[in-house]
Amino acid sequence: MGKILFLISVLLPFISYGQLKPFPGPVRTLTEEEEATSERNFHCIHQDKYSLKERLAFIPFSKATHIKLISFKQPPQVVMGGQVPTRKGYVDYAKAEQILTLSASQVDTLTDILYNTGYKGIFHLYSEAKCYEPRNAIVFEDVKGRGFAFIELCFACEGYRVSAKTVNAGDFCAEKFALLEAFFAQAGIKYGIKPELSQEEKQ
Repeated sequence: MGKILFLISVLLPFISYGQLKPFPGPVRTLTEEEEATSERNFHCIHQDKYSLKERLAFIPFSKATHIKLISFKQPPQVVMGGQVPTRKGYVDYAKAEQILTLSASQVDTLTDILYNTGYKGIFHLYSEAKCYEPRNAIVFEDVKGRGFAFIELCFACEGYRVSAKTVNAGDFCAEKFALLEAFFAQAGIKYGIKPELSQEEKQ
């Protein structure tokens, strides 16, 4: 990968390809040792850091009555990109391709992926601008059944967007998108998922 500088490129507000945990000191070219450490630490490690009760205390899980997975298509008038369909500040389920409500055990699994799987350590991250064409999202419902918050996901480009800065999506370490995509596929979501992960394709 060669010497890399401390740079982050993003396409849209709140899109992230990983939260930066920089080495101490001013912006500079990395040494070979720091570069190797940086690459290694960007990968995921699972730790039983948070109990289920603690995970459910993170926003927006703490404010949600139900958690849903959805898929959605690119609007006809959009050439590239797309986003979670919304109407009057809430997720517009009428424009969703698929909608699945998670069980308690599935929420346990999802929060474990989000909050107990994170970076191995601090790192300098260089991220090139990528495509961003999201087709899936985790949606959080209030007591009236309205999707008030979401974590939008683009599995093809490995990017994500949150509906508000208060939404805690956890660390998006190197393997996080693959873990979430497999979770969506196992739950039954097919659109926006690689064909080989689809339950329908396996049968």
